[in-house]
Amino acid sequence: MTPCSLKRLEERCQYLLPGEFVSSGFWRRRLINTASLASQNSVAEMRSFLNQYTGMMPRKLLLSLWIGFGEPWKFWAVELVPGSPELCQMFGFHYHSNVENPGASPLRLTNPPVVPLWINPQLMQVNIDCWLDRMISNPAVGWQNHWFPDPSQIWQLKILEGICKQYHQNNGARDRAGILALNTLRWALKLSVLSYVMGHAFLVPEDDIGFLFQQLENPHFNGQAPHEYVCPRAANKFVKMMAFPVLRLITERTLSGLNELLRTRESHTMIWDHTFGVVFLCLMVTSSIQMSLFQRAVTCAANNDSSFGTQDADREALAMDSELVVYIIGMFHDKFRTNNKSKGFNPLGESCSAGQAPFSPFAAYVKAMTDKYCESL
Repeated sequence: MTPCSLKRLEERCQYLLPGEFVSSGFWRRRLINTASLASQNSVAEMRSFLNQYTGMMPRKLLLSLWIGFGEPWKFWAVELVPGSPELCQMFGFHYHSNVENPGASPLRLTNPPVVPLWINPQLMQVNIDCWLDRMISNPAVGWQNHWFPDPSQIWQLKILEGICKQYHQNNGARDRAGILALNTLRWALKLSVLSYVMGHAFLVPEDDIGFLFQQLENPHFNGQAPHEYVCPRAANKFVKMMAFPVLRLITERTLSGLNELLRTRESHTMIWDHTFGVVFLCLMVTSSIQMSLFQRAVTCAANNDSSFGTQDADREALAMDSELVVYIIGMFHDKFRTNNKSKGFNPLGESCSAGQAPFSPFAAYVKAMTDKYCESL
C-alpha cells in the first residue's frame, strides 16, 4: 500500500466533501467563503438586503422542503419578483433523479423564486444534526432505499441495511474500543445521509405545492398549474450552504474515529462489525461523489462550459481513489489480516477455509449476502 501522500486519514476529509478537491481550489474557496458569509448575516440584515431589491418589506410565507424521506424542513421564506423576462427563463432546470444511478433520466423542475429568510447558523446546524440523528435512529424512514434504488444494487442495499440493523441493535462491547467503534459508525451513518442530501435536490412536498403557489404574486406562477416537481433553487442553495459546515465536521469525526480504530492495538474482534460498516459507508459516499463529478462534466459540456470537463472529472476521481479508497481498504486489510487464511476473515472472498470463521453474526451476514448476490468480487 503506497498512498499518494503522507497525510493522516483524518486529514483526507476533502475527498469526501463535494466541491472540495485539490484541483478545484476555486470551488473550495467559494464554498468556504459562502459558509462564512452565512455565519455573519442575521435575519435583520437579510431582510434589509432583500428590501433593497423588492422596494418594500417582503411578505413572509412558510416553505416546506423535502428530500424524499423523513419529515420536511420548514422555513420562513420570501418571494422575489424579477423585473425582466430574462430572469424568468431561469425558473426551469433539470436534475438527475438519483446520483447513484448513472442511467437516471433528468427531471424537469419548476423553480419558483423563493428565498428563505436567514436564520441563526448555529441553530440551523443543531437542527440539521438532530434531524440526522432521527434519520439514522428510525428504521422505518427507509433512506437506504434512496441510496440504492436500482435492482442491480441489491447487494449494496442489503449490506447497508445490515449495517443499520447492527447500529440499532448496539450489541457491541462496552469497553473503550467498542464505544469508539459505535460512535464512529454513528458519524459515518450521518455522513451517508447528509452526503445524499447534498447531492440531491430538495422538493416542495406534493401536498404543499398548491398552497405555495397561491401565495406567490409573480404572474409567471400565480394562477397557473404548477409542475409536478417544484424545487426552489435558491432554497436548495440556502439549506446546503448551511449544511456544509455540518458535513465537514461529520466527515472529520468519521475519519478521525476510523483512523483510531484501524491503528488501535487493542485486540477486540467485535470492532470488526462497526469498522467494516464505517469503511463501507465511506466508500459508498466516495463513489457517489465520483459519479457526480462526471455528471457535472456532462452538464458543463451541454452548456458549452469549458471550466470543468471529463479530464477534470477523471483527475479528481483518481485522486479520491489513490488518496482515500486505496488507503482505507489497505489499512482495513492490515488491521484484520484478511489476507491471512489462518488468522483473518474476508467475507468478500470467494471461499473461506475452516480457519476463517466469521468474527460475528454480522460478519456471517455479510458473507451470506455476498455469496447470494455476487458471483464474484
